[in-house]
Amino acid sequence: MLTTGGRLRCKYVIHAPMDGRSDSLVPEIVKLSTLAVFRFAAGRGLWSVTIPALPSGEATTRQLVGALETFNEENGLEEVFIIGQNGEIVSAIKKEIRRDS
Repeated sequence: MLTTGGRLRCKYVIHAPMDGRSDSLVPEIVKLSTLAVFRFAAGRGLWSVTIPALPSGEATTRQLVGALETFNEENGLEEVFIIGQNGEIVSAIKKEIRRDS
């Protein structure tokens, strides 16, 4: 679902609900949901997306980065920002990106 950004510093918010709490997410669902957001944004002519990193483990982080790589091969956005809630999450994402490079 697409809504306005309201008071946020963005034009739109794409809502991609996932079942379960962040600590019990199924990694494959994270990848599918993330890919759906990227495709939805690109299909509407958006060029920049910011997504939250979910604090739910290495497998989920791997799927999030995998979705980014898959979409980049399909039809990349100009900018994708991943926001982590703490340094541990950010470090895990950086490690996964370096590992796949």
